[in-house]
Amino acid sequence: MDNTIRVEDELEDAVNRKDLRAASRTLTQMSPHDVVGVIERSSLRRAAVIFRLLSKERALQFFDGLGHTMQSELFRGLRDEDVAATIRVDPAVFSTPFITTFCDATGLLIYFTIAKAILGV
Repeated sequence: MDNTIRVEDELEDAVNRKDLRAASRTLTQMSPHDVVGVIERSSLRRAAVIFRLLSKERALQFFDGLGHTMQSELFRGLRDEDVAATIRVDPAVFSTPFITTFCDATGLLIYFTIAKAILGV
C-alpha cells in the first residue's frame, strides 16, 4: 500500500513538471487497477495526459476497467487543446490512438457479447 502511494506521488509529480518520460516510466510500474484508480481521482486534463502516456496494450486494459461515464469524460479530455499542448502534438493527431483503442474495445465487447449469447454461457 505504501509503495503504491509513493508511485502515485511520483506520477503526479512527473505530470505536474511535464516530465512525460518520467511519468511514462512510473506508469509501467503500476498495475492496471492502480492506473484506473489514479485516473478516476484525477482531473479530466490530468487523466487524459496519463491515459495518453500508456502503451496501446495497457491503454486497452485500462479503458476496459472504466465505467461508461468515465470513458466518455476521458474521450472529451483527449480532445482538449491543453492536453495536446502538454504532450506537444496536434490535437487532431492526438485523439487518433484513443479512437483506435475505443474501437478495439468496442469490437471486443460486441464479439464476446455475441459469443456469449450463441454459446449460452
